Amino acid sequence: EGIYSEAGSGLVLGNRRLALLDLRAAGHMPMEYADRYVITYNGELYNHLLLREQLIALGHQFKNHTDTEVILAAFAQWNNQSFARLKGMFAFALWDKQEKELWLVRDPAGIKPLYYSAQGGSFVFASEVRAFQASGQTYSSHPSWPVMLMAYGHLPEPVTTFTEVLPLQKGCFLHY
Repeated sequence: EGIYSEAGSGLVLGNRRLALLDLRAAGHMPMEYADRYVITYNGELYNHLLLREQLIALGHQFKNHTDTEVILAAFAQWNNQSFARLKGMFAFALWDKQEKELWLVRDPAGIKPLYYSAQGGSFVFASEVRAFQASGQTYSSHPSWPVMLMAYGHLPEPVTTFTEVLPLQKGCFLHY
């Protein structure tokens, strides 16, 4: 697990990782790249080896063997156009320290969840709705979530247990 914080921007990124690729400390998250980009990531990038080869040919260097670092290098190379090149199941938040921009990205199939809330001058996101309770913000219970859960056996998007919390749509990105 790890935390990245940037006092000047008020940004905090946290991550708990089930490590499958590159178990060394170099694969730890949140991960930084080129002293500019920081990512917290959940998922698996199926085409990371192919993208790594392409990025090496373009002059990028890698410190580890993770698919996470490939996402960072791809963003450094192609900016938000890189998202369409990613094949896999994933959800991530990528912070550009120079531009002070946050990107939330979710895979096209929506396999990995990603939720967000913007209220009271704060922007909060997490991979689980229950994590929002730890944010210090106040959230209202969605009035129909228990009925929908009973009727469908799950909550159909975009319904969550809190009215102020929304899922990032499948295959989309949010720029904040």
